[in-house]
Amino acid sequence: LESVTRRMNREAEYANRHNGHIPPEQRLTGGLVFGTTYETAQYLEPTSLPDNALTPEGQKTFAFAYYEDGLIYDNQENTYYYYTRGEDRSDMYKKLLEEEPEVKSPIITPENMGIGSEEFVSMVEEVKKRIVNGETFQSVVSRAEEYLIEGSLLPVYLELRKHCPSGNMHAVKMGEDESVGSFPELVIRIHNNEAIAYQVAGTRRLVDCEEQNRREFEGLITDPKDLAEHMMLVDLARNDLARFAVPGTVEVPEDGLKQRLNTGRVMHIATRVTARVNGASRLHMLMSVLPMGTVSGAPKIRSMNIISEQEKYQPRGLYAGSFGFIDASGNLEAVVGLRTVMRRGNKLKTQSGGGIVLDSDPNSEYEETVNKMRAVRSAIGAFIKDPDWLASA
Repeated sequence: LESVTRRMNREAEYANRHNGHIPPEQRLTGGLVFGTTYETAQYLEPTSLPDNALTPEGQKTFAFAYYEDGLIYDNQENTYYYYTRGEDRSDMYKKLLEEEPEVKSPIITPENMGIGSEEFVSMVEEVKKRIVNGETFQSVVSRAEEYLIEGSLLPVYLELRKHCPSGNMHAVKMGEDESVGSFPELVIRIHNNEAIAYQVAGTRRLVDCEEQNRREFEGLITDPKDLAEHMMLVDLARNDLARFAVPGTVEVPEDGLKQRLNTGRVMHIATRVTARVNGASRLHMLMSVLPMGTVSGAPKIRSMNIISEQEKYQPRGLYAGSFGFIDASGNLEAVVGLRTVMRRGNKLKTQSGGGIVLDSDPNSEYEETVNKMRAVRSAIGAFIKDPDWLASA
């Protein structure tokens, strides 16, 4: 356990070893940790959601908690860092680290497997009609599965780390709402007044043969449908960042365009969009990009209207929302709530979708949702005893 007072002496050394990346102990040194739902849009863009698809009564659209101290673990350095902006409680943390917590395995039971392929295909066909009518270029429709749980969600998070590790995993509990997830896409990161957003779209399965993976990725970035979908989202991200960026600073770096991103059992196309920020509040900046085009579509507001209709006006909640922090230095980091397991009380929900464009094949879009949900289903399945469900997983 290294005191946070030594971190400034290590920053330059760390940057040299890790290609200029921000040292982990610099990414959060006290501040607000938050979770937001997909329905956050109802405040900045009131016409994006109909009245019967807003945040359900008794639930929260935003949840923020202030933490003045905590631990940060650096996987590469195998070191814990303690930070505090108040009382020094490092001795308590040292004691906690010496103890081995006992966490019993939860019991999870399937409750509602949601819509099947036939109904999802019907949704896709309807969205394609809206595209032909000129209402949207792309809309992201989804399907959900629901489970009952007894016990802690922590073991599910640990399983998810095995099946789908990423650099932006989260395990967040806010009152009755809890979420664990592993999706690498940043909604937004702001550090030293530079904003970075990643757009991730287009999916292929990863296999054990790297040569085949390279061929698959080459096919992915040359596929007209996947490429059109991806570039549409990149343009949408540029527009979102422009709402609070210094004019003329929004750009896509050459080395950040159409990169391969491996996430657990699948790969994606990823593009980095950057900008210099103006004097707007961090909360305004966050709301300006929510929900991401990856989970809504383009144009965003009309696409969200269509999504509500096709998903029977069911609020998405933490799915397609965001999780992250705003630290005391004004830095912000938020990831998108995809590839997640969401809990409220004794109920779990996992949800996945696909971006529908004119060239979309409905059956392939359904299979994409299956692939995206595979890692989460594997994590949940480790605690399910139902042989019929396991056979279908």
